[in-house]
Amino acid sequence: NERTLFSASTYMTIGNGLNALFWEDRWLNGQSVGELMPMLYSCITKHRRKVRTMADGLNGNTWARDIHGVLGIHEIGQYLQLWQIVQRTTLTDAPDQLIWNWCASGTYSAQSC
Repeated sequence: NERTLFSASTYMTIGNGLNALFWEDRWLNGQSVGELMPMLYSCITKHRRKVRTMADGLNGNTWARDIHGVLGIHEIGQYLQLWQIVQRTTLTDAPDQLIWNWCASGTYSAQSC
């Protein structure tokens, strides 16, 4: 329950990509790859989901090498959709930021929770 609350209450803004996780964090307009592209997400090993950062994944499109198994038409469609999004994603020198949805500043506090 706590993890579900946390996930529903936060999203990630991408800066340098060193802390944001490509497959797990909610960096796609407040949603994660798993939420938007569940069939493609199911082709990623659990270990890789937990360790692939944005910086690493965008470097040489290594995120695409995380995909394993047989891809059907739906998985390929989701792959192409993600490819287009990734091509428009750029990193900056600023750190990644975890944003808390429940207050204007975006910063977590016990009171806002």
